[in-house]
Amino acid sequence: MPSPRRPLPRAARLPSVLVAAVLVAGAVLGACSSGGASADQATAATSAVGTTFNLPDDAKSCLQEHFAANGTAARAMTSTSELSSSQQAAVAEVLETCVSVDQWAQVVAGRISSALPPADSSKLVTQVNCLTGAVTGLDDTQRRALLVGLVVIKTAPQTGGLAVQRGAVLNTLYKACSVTPGA
Repeated sequence: MPSPRRPLPRAARLPSVLVAAVLVAGAVLGACSSGGASADQATAATSAVGTTFNLPDDAKSCLQEHFAANGTAARAMTSTSELSSSQQAAVAEVLETCVSVDQWAQVVAGRISSALPPADSSKLVTQVNCLTGAVTGLDDTQRRALLVGLVVIKTAPQTGGLAVQRGAVLNTLYKACSVTPGA
């Protein structure tokens, strides 16, 4: 008569349990990392951008549609970690699809001038015009760092690479247009 089969010791079962856990986690992460976003994710991302930049309704509708289609971009908008380069590119793609460079330039110039107006209020229009031209004149890499950095500022780490890039671009704009932060 054969001897009854004894269960494998716990240490022998561990590798198979780990393999199963890794496979399940990989399937879940794979499902989350591609495709569209939930309606709630798209709405939250649209709201974050729309609030930050006070965009018109047609731009918000466009953002809603494109964040819904681009789950990576929508999820990046609520990430509390440093965004990867692919996440930054996804967010930038949505932002650039829905709002023109000229519109972004005007919005950013208005936000900066509102937060840091010139000491002489008669120079406000000059400052806004200077900043609008300076933002328009940024290369694509600088403009993306600025825009993506500004829209994720509430959730992303303020010491990561994106924050450093955004700060460098802002400093360039401030210098070009004689904007004095902290004055």
